[in-house]
Amino acid sequence: MAQHIVVQPDHQGDERSLDEQLGEVTGVEFIKLCINKMVKIELIDGRDLYGYMSCTDRGQNIILHDTLEVWRDERANQRTIGTTLVSAKRFQKISILFD
Repeated sequence: MAQHIVVQPDHQGDERSLDEQLGEVTGVEFIKLCINKMVKIELIDGRDLYGYMSCTDRGQNIILHDTLEVWRDERANQRTIGTTLVSAKRFQKISILFD
């Protein structure tokens, strides 16, 4: 399972690393940085979803593609679930995965 990817700068001419960009963002800006990046979403039921964030809506739901579902207490118990709608009521944390 690939958990890390190399991320290119999002803004043309912006040579700062994603880590440097993240130090300066809040809320909506963070979500914009997540678009088309590999993210990890921790769900309230003990599952983690790894996938590329496609979009979000006004209800704060998230669409992931190429999604891998992993139970936190059973790492060997995982499955690929493809494109996934993640309800805003079901997740507790989003992380960008990068080197």
